Amino acid sequence: MARVNLPPERRILDLEWLDASGMLAAELDAAIAARLADAPFGLEGAVVRLVVKNVPRALAHGLDHEALRAARTAALHFHLDLRRPEPSGRAVGTGAAGGRRPLPELVADYLGRRPLDADLDRARLVALGRSYLDEVERALLEGEG
Repeated sequence: MARVNLPPERRILDLEWLDASGMLAAELDAAIAARLADAPFGLEGAVVRLVVKNVPRALAHGLDHEALRAARTAALHFHLDLRRPEPSGRAVGTGAAGGRRPLPELVADYLGRRPLDADLDRARLVALGRSYLDEVERALLEGEG
């Protein structure tokens, strides 16, 4: 069967991430407002996500929550993803307990241990899974460019 690309029913905006390192609450409020103001075609009726990394708990509490409520009201759905700073001395993605592994590695691991019929080639299945992930990543990158 041929693949048919359909336009999404709703506008989905995954805005460029912000880094709150060293910012005060007022500075982060201004950066969030600027990022939302730069959203193509505005927020009206859109599903919007904004990730802000390195936001300590105290900084998150100091944000202008009234302005954030206004953004949530304007958009169909607005998700402000505030991520805490990484604890010092901890490496992410190194295989340590609780560390995150890249998706291609997780898929290869899963397909590598999944029960299969005897006539199926496991190496080919793993390669096919990786190729599908690569195809999706390429499509996402082309769609953003």
